[in-house]
Amino acid sequence: MFKSQVEQYAAGELPQELAVQVESFVRLVWASDRKDASRFWHVSEITDPMQHFVISERGVLISHALVRQRSLMHGGKRYMLYGVGAVMTYPAFRGEGYARRVVDAATVYIHSSDADAGTLFTYPALESFYSISGWVPLENHGITHGDASAPTLNDAFTMMLFVSDKAKANRASFDHCPLYVGDSMW
Repeated sequence: MFKSQVEQYAAGELPQELAVQVESFVRLVWASDRKDASRFWHVSEITDPMQHFVISERGVLISHALVRQRSLMHGGKRYMLYGVGAVMTYPAFRGEGYARRVVDAATVYIHSSDADAGTLFTYPALESFYSISGWVPLENHGITHGDASAPTLNDAFTMMLFVSDKAKANRASFDHCPLYVGDSMW
């Protein structure tokens, strides 16, 4: 049924014509109401280690998911956290299973990595979509980011993938204590 396979690219390896399409989509959908420098978001400016999961055909981006990683402290313990973001499928290709394939590829990657946990921010209406891949919603939605001494709370609908025994054993701390993800969200 599918002509194109999911391709994986490390930071700096995503072909320019696909990077431009990812950036354009992000600006249209998630940054359209911003008035700060984030309107000029570029994939190449991300400093966290990352992987792109892409389906494209004939130079046209069909679907994409980005996985970034950060080491962070939470509840007095250090975790390797992998964040999924920029999950998108262009409208002409929706309803054909492309998003499922890139999300599943990103989820498998996280499970096979050194991640303790994965996180993503979405909308409540997409909870069942991500749940199929093993993601679970947090009881206390939202994360904090920015200046560590006075972080900004973002009440995004937050889902996690608990991978390591340490993360599974400490799940309650993620459910009940705000997660600080660093200077910026994913």
